[in-house]
Amino acid sequence: MKNKFTGLLIFFAKVGFLGYVVYILISQQPLIDAKEQEKGQLENLLTDQKVIEVQLKGNLQTVDSLLYIEQVAKEKLGMVKPGERVFIDIKK
Repeated sequence: MKNKFTGLLIFFAKVGFLGYVVYILISQQPLIDAKEQEKGQLENLLTDQKVIEVQLKGNLQTVDSLLYIEQVAKEKLGMVKPGERVFIDIKK
């Protein structure tokens, strides 16, 4: 009799534990879904940032070039090369 009671008690303990595990898994599902959605958004943001990084690296190479430096010197600073003539359009 004691052996049947112990076996029955162990059976109900196992069923209870299994029920608890299933409950925890089900109750955590909304949190898991929210984290998956957040992960997707962060992956999209990472992709966007990588595109910006590539563009900035391209700009950095352009800025380091002598042609770009010369262009900025002429357009922004009004500098000219020795012997170079600058014509100004007075119609503007």
